[in-house]
Amino acid sequence: KASLSESDIEYLRPLDDFLDENGQIVLPEDLADLTGTGTRRNAGLNAAVTWGENAPVGFGLSAGYNALSYSNTTSPGLIDSRRKSLGASMRLDLSQVTRVTVNLKFSRFDDDVPRSKSRDTLSLETGLSHDLPTGTLNGSLSAAKTEDGTRLGFSIGRTFDLPNGSLTTNMGLTRAASGGTSLTGSLGYKHELENGQISAQLRRGVQAGGDDTDRLTTALSLGYSQGLSQAS
Repeated sequence: KASLSESDIEYLRPLDDFLDENGQIVLPEDLADLTGTGTRRNAGLNAAVTWGENAPVGFGLSAGYNALSYSNTTSPGLIDSRRKSLGASMRLDLSQVTRVTVNLKFSRFDDDVPRSKSRDTLSLETGLSHDLPTGTLNGSLSAAKTEDGTRLGFSIGRTFDLPNGSLTTNMGLTRAASGGTSLTGSLGYKHELENGQISAQLRRGVQAGGDDTDRLTTALSLGYSQGLSQAS
């Protein structure tokens, strides 16, 4: 998958900057520094391969490259940067309703700050999910070794199947590389219409900022989609 977008910094970001392919909120790394005027360009290239999707054990490999560049800017915090990543995953079905996942990822961050060194991050996340008659129960443990220290995370969540949609809840704790502990979580709701969908999501979590350091972010997303025809 390849992507390229260019936008004026002084205007609102495109919606694709805030939602991933699963509709989950993922804020841009440079969001806190997007002030003033100028032009922002975001280029990305991602590839993934999986096998064993219908088998009791499945595996996956992924690779990605993302580059942020700016021109004619007035904010000194906007620095060109690049991130490369490699990942491997495994899924193990313990039963027809219970599965374990393991994800290992390595990323390298570089920017154009003079005499700045590359920043490497190695992360490991394990997850357990169990299907229930009315939804899914899931939990995860994660650890990430960064240049600033080790970030640890724990979360537990529940998805409820509703007559015309779903309700998803998640709560957890994250210990940042700096040593502080933060309460994290998310709440999501989807309601299916006759020919569309209404959705809402509130998320609070820790993610890398534009300088590759941990930042606690809170985001709210509201969505509405409407089918106009079979093709649009």
